[in-house]
Amino acid sequence: MSHPETRAGEVFLGNYLNVGWDNMSAQDRAAGPEGIGYNTKRVGEHAFSKDGRIIPDMIPVFVQQTEIRERLGLKRLAELVAEEARSTYPKT
Repeated sequence: MSHPETRAGEVFLGNYLNVGWDNMSAQDRAAGPEGIGYNTKRVGEHAFSKDGRIIPDMIPVFVQQTEIRERLGLKRLAELVAEEARSTYPKT
């Protein structure tokens, strides 16, 4: 699944519950949500449903493709990127 905030070299990992995220310090925010064990995770601004509506109380999380490649192997990364290309959100 693709997301309009995905940057070059990233994969959209998914939408996660926003529990106090907006009130966290910049350092804690940079660390990303607990329980997501990727070092390169990044949090975006708006979570979207598949039909492009903003989902309140959720945040999008992105991970560098290089880290996923290391963990899952090249074949699985290619599958994720292909899946992302097939399922795109409306441009915002």
